[in-house]
Amino acid sequence: MKTITLNHRPLDLTSPVVMGILNVTPDSFYDGGKYLSETKVIGRIRQIVEEGAGIIDVGAYSSRPGAAFVDEKEELGRLAWAVELVRKYYPSVPVSIDTFRAGVAKEIVGCLGEVMVNDISGGTLDDGMFDFVASSGVPYIMMHIQGTPRPCRRIPSTTMSSPTCAVFSPTASPALTPPASTTSSSTPASASARRWTTTTN
Repeated sequence: MKTITLNHRPLDLTSPVVMGILNVTPDSFYDGGKYLSETKVIGRIRQIVEEGAGIIDVGAYSSRPGAAFVDEKEELGRLAWAVELVRKYYPSVPVSIDTFRAGVAKEIVGCLGEVMVNDISGGTLDDGMFDFVASSGVPYIMMHIQGTPRPCRRIPSTTMSSPTCAVFSPTASPALTPPASTTSSSTPASASARRWTTTTN
Protein backbone atom coordinates (compact mmCIF):
# COMPACT_ATOMS: atom_id res chain seq x y z
CA MET A 1 0.00 0.00 0.00
CA LYS A 2 1.72 3.17 -1.23
CA THR A 3 -1.16 5.62 -1.18
CA ILE A 4 -3.99 6.14 1.28
CA THR A 5 -6.96 8.48 1.02
CA LEU A 6 -7.62 10.95 3.82
CA ASN A 7 -10.48 13.44 3.73
CA HIS A 8 -10.91 12.81 0.00
CA ARG A 9 -7.24 13.58 -0.71
CA PRO A 10 -4.55 11.01 -1.65
CA LEU A 11 -1.56 10.76 0.69
CA ASP A 12 1.49 9.33 -1.08
CA LEU A 13 3.53 7.02 1.14
CA THR A 14 5.93 5.92 -1.57
CA SER A 15 8.61 7.91 0.28
CA PRO A 16 8.73 8.45 4.06
CA VAL A 17 6.38 11.18 5.32
CA VAL A 18 7.27 13.15 8.45
CA MET A 19 4.59 13.42 11.12
CA GLY A 20 4.79 16.54 13.30
CA ILE A 21 3.47 16.31 16.86
CA LEU A 22 1.09 18.80 18.46
CA ASN A 23 0.35 17.97 22.09
CA VAL A 24 -2.49 19.97 23.64
CA THR A 25 -1.88 18.51 27.08
CA PRO A 26 -0.56 20.04 30.30
CA ASP A 27 1.71 17.07 31.04
CA SER A 28 3.26 15.49 27.94
CA PHE A 29 6.87 14.30 27.89
CA TYR A 30 8.80 17.41 26.87
CA ASP A 31 6.23 19.93 25.67
CA GLY A 32 3.43 19.59 28.20
CA GLY A 33 1.70 22.92 28.78
CA LYS A 34 3.41 24.69 25.87
CA TYR A 35 0.41 24.71 23.53
CA LEU A 36 -2.64 25.58 25.59
CA SER A 37 -3.65 28.84 23.89
CA GLU A 38 -4.86 29.48 20.36
CA THR A 39 -1.86 31.65 19.57
CA LYS A 40 0.60 28.99 20.71
CA VAL A 41 -1.19 26.20 18.88
CA ILE A 42 -1.32 28.15 15.61
CA GLY A 43 2.38 28.91 15.97
CA ARG A 44 3.17 25.23 16.50
CA ILE A 45 1.06 24.23 13.48
CA ARG A 46 2.88 26.77 11.35
CA GLN A 47 6.25 25.51 12.60
CA ILE A 48 5.37 21.91 11.76
CA VAL A 49 4.30 22.83 8.24
CA GLU A 50 7.28 25.13 7.57
CA GLU A 51 9.71 22.44 8.75
CA GLY A 52 8.36 20.06 6.13
CA ALA A 53 6.06 17.64 7.96
CA GLY A 54 3.36 16.05 5.83
CA ILE A 55 1.00 15.06 8.66
CA ILE A 56 0.06 16.75 11.94
CA ASP A 57 -0.62 14.36 14.82
CA VAL A 58 -2.68 15.86 17.64
CA GLY A 59 -2.42 14.36 21.11
CA ALA A 60 -4.68 15.16 24.07
CA TYR A 61 -3.93 12.38 26.57
CA SER A 62 -0.38 12.04 27.85
CA SER A 63 1.08 8.56 28.42
CA ARG A 64 4.24 9.77 30.16
CA PRO A 65 5.09 8.36 33.62
CA GLY A 66 2.94 10.03 36.26
CA ALA A 67 0.54 11.68 33.82
CA ALA A 68 -3.00 12.23 35.06
CA PHE A 69 -6.04 10.28 33.88
CA VAL A 70 -8.08 12.15 31.24
CA ASP A 71 -11.72 11.25 30.79
CA GLU A 72 -13.31 10.90 27.38
CA LYS A 73 -15.14 14.22 27.45
CA GLU A 74 -11.97 16.17 28.25
CA GLU A 75 -9.90 14.34 25.64
CA LEU A 76 -12.56 14.98 23.00
CA GLY A 77 -12.74 18.68 23.84
CA ARG A 78 -8.98 19.14 23.62
CA LEU A 79 -8.69 17.25 20.34
CA ALA A 80 -11.65 18.97 18.67
CA TRP A 81 -10.32 22.41 19.57
CA ALA A 82 -6.89 21.71 18.07
CA VAL A 83 -8.15 19.87 14.99
CA GLU A 84 -10.49 22.79 14.24
CA LEU A 85 -7.50 25.15 14.26
CA VAL A 86 -5.55 22.94 11.85
CA ARG A 87 -8.57 22.75 9.55
CA LYS A 88 -9.07 26.53 9.72
CA TYR A 89 -5.52 27.66 8.98
CA TYR A 90 -4.04 24.70 7.05
CA PRO A 91 -7.04 22.84 5.57
CA SER A 92 -4.94 20.82 3.11
CA VAL A 93 -2.65 19.29 5.76
CA PRO A 94 -3.58 15.71 6.74
CA VAL A 95 -4.49 15.34 10.42
CA SER A 96 -3.96 12.39 12.73
CA ILE A 97 -5.48 12.09 16.21
CA ASP A 98 -3.66 10.20 18.93
CA THR A 99 -6.42 8.31 20.73
CA PHE A 100 -7.22 4.75 21.76
CA ARG A 101 -10.92 5.56 22.26
CA ALA A 102 -13.37 4.70 19.48
CA GLY A 103 -15.96 7.12 20.87
CA VAL A 104 -13.53 10.03 20.64
CA ALA A 105 -12.47 9.10 17.11
CA LYS A 106 -16.09 8.73 16.01
CA GLU A 107 -17.04 12.18 17.33
CA ILE A 108 -14.05 13.89 15.71
CA VAL A 109 -14.69 12.28 12.33
CA GLY A 110 -18.42 12.99 12.55
CA CYS A 111 -17.98 16.66 13.45
CA LEU A 112 -14.74 17.64 11.70
CA GLY A 113 -14.26 15.19 8.84
CA GLU A 114 -11.88 12.32 8.21
CA VAL A 115 -8.68 12.05 10.21
CA MET A 116 -6.09 9.34 10.62
CA VAL A 117 -6.44 7.46 13.92
CA ASN A 118 -3.16 6.85 15.76
CA ASP A 119 -3.90 4.21 18.42
CA ILE A 120 -1.11 3.53 20.93
CA SER A 121 -2.88 0.37 22.09
CA GLY A 122 -3.32 -1.34 18.73
CA GLY A 123 -7.01 -1.80 19.46
CA THR A 124 -6.52 -3.53 22.81
CA LEU A 125 -7.96 -0.78 25.04
CA ASP A 126 -11.30 -0.30 23.28
CA ASP A 127 -13.10 -3.19 21.67
CA GLY A 128 -15.07 -0.80 19.48
CA MET A 129 -12.04 0.65 17.72
CA PHE A 130 -11.65 -1.88 14.90
CA ASP A 131 -15.38 -1.82 14.17
CA PHE A 132 -15.27 1.97 13.92
CA VAL A 133 -12.21 1.96 11.65
CA ALA A 134 -13.72 -0.70 9.39
CA SER A 135 -17.09 1.06 9.11
CA SER A 136 -15.74 4.59 8.69
CA GLY A 137 -12.88 3.78 6.33
CA VAL A 138 -10.43 6.15 8.05
CA PRO A 139 -6.69 5.28 7.94
CA TYR A 140 -5.50 3.60 11.14
CA ILE A 141 -2.05 3.52 12.74
CA MET A 142 -1.64 0.46 14.93
CA MET A 143 0.91 1.02 17.69
CA HIS A 144 1.94 -1.21 20.61
CA ILE A 145 1.64 -0.79 24.36
CA GLN A 146 2.42 -3.06 27.29
CA GLY A 147 -0.72 -3.43 29.38
CA THR A 148 -2.88 -0.35 29.98
CA PRO A 149 -1.57 3.23 30.28
CA ARG A 150 -1.26 3.26 34.08
CA PRO A 151 0.46 -0.14 34.61
CA CYS A 152 2.66 0.32 31.55
CA ARG A 153 4.15 3.45 33.10
CA ARG A 154 5.82 1.24 35.68
CA ILE A 155 7.44 -1.05 33.10
CA PRO A 156 11.00 0.27 32.54
CA SER A 157 11.84 -1.58 29.34
CA THR A 158 10.49 -3.78 26.60
CA THR A 159 11.73 -7.08 25.20
CA MET A 160 10.69 -6.13 21.69
CA SER A 161 13.60 -5.97 19.27
CA SER A 162 12.06 -3.18 17.17
CA PRO A 163 9.14 -0.73 17.35
CA THR A 164 5.75 -2.05 16.39
CA CYS A 165 3.73 0.19 14.08
CA ALA A 166 1.52 -0.53 11.09
CA VAL A 167 -0.68 1.69 8.95
CA PHE A 168 -3.93 0.31 7.58
CA SER A 169 -6.42 1.64 5.09
CA PRO A 170 -9.65 -0.24 5.81
CA THR A 171 -10.67 -0.13 2.16
CA ALA A 172 -7.55 -2.17 1.41
CA SER A 173 -7.63 -4.17 4.67
CA PRO A 174 -11.33 -4.99 5.33
CA ALA A 175 -10.61 -7.87 7.67
CA LEU A 176 -9.72 -5.76 10.70
CA THR A 177 -11.09 -7.62 13.72
CA PRO A 178 -10.75 -6.91 17.45
CA PRO A 179 -8.22 -8.97 19.46
CA ALA A 180 -9.61 -11.65 21.74
CA SER A 181 -8.86 -9.78 24.97
CA THR A 182 -10.12 -6.19 25.10
CA THR A 183 -11.92 -3.81 27.41
CA SER A 184 -15.22 -2.11 26.75
CA SER A 185 -15.44 1.42 25.40
CA SER A 186 -16.99 4.09 27.55
CA THR A 187 -20.07 5.84 26.26
CA PRO A 188 -19.20 8.23 23.39
CA ALA A 189 -19.01 11.81 24.56
CA SER A 190 -21.56 14.30 23.32
CA ALA A 191 -20.60 16.56 20.43
CA SER A 192 -21.16 19.45 22.82
CA ALA A 193 -17.86 18.49 24.45
CA ARG A 194 -16.05 19.71 21.34
CA ARG A 195 -15.55 23.17 22.86
CA TRP A 196 -12.56 23.60 25.16
CA THR A 197 -12.12 26.94 26.95
CA THR A 198 -8.79 28.56 26.15
CA THR A 199 -7.11 31.91 26.43
CA THR A 200 -5.26 33.68 23.64
CA ASN A 201 -1.83 35.06 24.42
